[in-house]
Amino acid sequence: MTSRNLTILNRILARHLGSLLQYIPLAQPWVPPEHASIMKQLEKLIEEDTEVCKKLSDAIIQSKGFLVPVRFSPAFSSSHYMALEHYLRWLVPYYQWMVDEEKKDLAMLDDEAALQAATPVVEISRKHLEDLE
Repeated sequence: MTSRNLTILNRILARHLGSLLQYIPLAQPWVPPEHASIMKQLEKLIEEDTEVCKKLSDAIIQSKGFLVPVRFSPAFSSSHYMALEHYLRWLVPYYQWMVDEEKKDLAMLDDEAALQAATPVVEISRKHLEDLE
């Protein structure tokens, strides 16, 4: 895999691991009892996202690449302890942006192994967007 492809894969990985979805548990949202099932569904999405990201990171490492540090957006830091419903309003537009960015990244990959590594992550974004909508 070329360094260009590894850079693109790292960008996809960092986008997921630093996403709003991954940040929500750290922000400790207030979850009223009637939204407990929604939080469980979000936890399932987080678990799925983490699983495909682990596979992508393994592919990067196996290709002799290095993993870039992941950072959350500073904009997320103002969203602690809010009601879960506030996060839900942000997730759909956020995932629409992620899917759009991943389409661009996927189009730039020119290696079959890189495409195979990235595709499950891109597919999970599309699935999560549908679930969130």
